[in-house]
Amino acid sequence: MCKVESVFSQAKILAFQNCRTDADCFKNSYCYADREERKKCRCKENFILTPINKTVYECLPVAGFGDACDIDVQCQVQLGSLATCDETDNVCKCINDAHLGNDKMCHQSVALGGLCKTNNNCLLSDGSYGVCYVGKCTCNTYQHPSESGNTCVESAILNGECESKENCLQAFSNCYGGICRCIPGYVESEHNIKCLLGKWLNYSFIGNQ
Repeated sequence: MCKVESVFSQAKILAFQNCRTDADCFKNSYCYADREERKKCRCKENFILTPINKTVYECLPVAGFGDACDIDVQCQVQLGSLATCDETDNVCKCINDAHLGNDKMCHQSVALGGLCKTNNNCLLSDGSYGVCYVGKCTCNTYQHPSESGNTCVESAILNGECESKENCLQAFSNCYGGICRCIPGYVESEHNIKCLLGKWLNYSFIGNQ
């Protein structure tokens, strides 16, 4: 049986062959009369019509993520156009470089800094999500990218609480005893805005005397 590339090519296929009663229709379909009283076979709810040839069709069940399937369109009805019926396991999944989003649909996977359309694109390596802001995946408020760039970590300023060095925003700072502080040789500037080289700070004080 041929694979169906997109659900949208089948979206309007609701009825197939002419009929007089349900007995004239194939499995999982019934005889349906439209507004003009023309009767044609139509798939039952949660089944999708798939023509096999000019006279034969079958109604296959709509399938969700991980459900058994035969063709792509069974998966795409619920999961969207980035879903596919895996040829090895015959179950619905998302295509390569796509994932199942919070809305239970398949979305293109986009790294931090990449172009996006929705928050569901911005899946991080730890399973959490960033946000799609002005068309690019970024971290949530009060977060910033980790050193690897694959996830987001909580942001901490000088003297703020931290779990690791990655939390500390300022250059030349580190996490000491759960608090972001300047590394040895550097001191905190006024209002804890940044870490300054100790010698430079001393010279600036001397120059202002």
